[in-house]
Amino acid sequence: MKLLIPFSIILTLCRGYGGLDEAEVEAGASLEFPEGCSGVPPTPRNSHMTCSLVFGCRVRCNSGFVAPNGKMSYELKCRRPGEWRDRFDEFNGKIPHCAPVCEPGCLNGGICVNPGQCDCPSGFSGNRCEREASRPCLSRPPTPRHARVQCDLSKCDVTCLPHHAFPDGSTKMEFACEDGQWAVNRRQMNDCRAVCDPPCQNGGRCLPFNQCQCPRDFKGAQCQHRT
Repeated sequence: MKLLIPFSIILTLCRGYGGLDEAEVEAGASLEFPEGCSGVPPTPRNSHMTCSLVFGCRVRCNSGFVAPNGKMSYELKCRRPGEWRDRFDEFNGKIPHCAPVCEPGCLNGGICVNPGQCDCPSGFSGNRCEREASRPCLSRPPTPRHARVQCDLSKCDVTCLPHHAFPDGSTKMEFACEDGQWAVNRRQMNDCRAVCDPPCQNGGRCLPFNQCQCPRDFKGAQCQHRT
């Protein structure tokens, strides 16, 4: 048995993003609107809605959201045969959701997903997608002699092999990827050179594996003895 509510009673139905609270709608008696609509329409996302049996329903967008026509609210009216439509036919008979507003607007194809928040396409970042991301480095940087290279998406670490070092005595340096090109931080790239410990003496030349190559007039592990 349906109970008709007097026209003087105004119903207010609210919801968040998730969906209409059906229990709230069904808590009262069934509603019969003029022109044959039975019950209120679903509340559009990101809005709250007030309905009157006399005047129909008004949708008010939440703060930071607007209707497709750029306005904060619009009206719904029951039309025969029992169909809810926007009162002034601005939305082709549909009941639109309220969309978030980004001011200033998103750039470079970004999509406004929440008030003031843009979802940026690949290659762009920033609050408005205003920053173009650096191009990735598609190949490994050149490897210095007597060294090994380990890379991730943004940098490469260069490490000299054991008993080797760069000319300044360090054993590590870093390549950074900058707009598709590898750049060396702190110094120009050099090959790693063999390092002997203790060092070679009397003009001896350090070879890999901590060995000294002595000149003609000297001998010994570090070329410390005259022949």
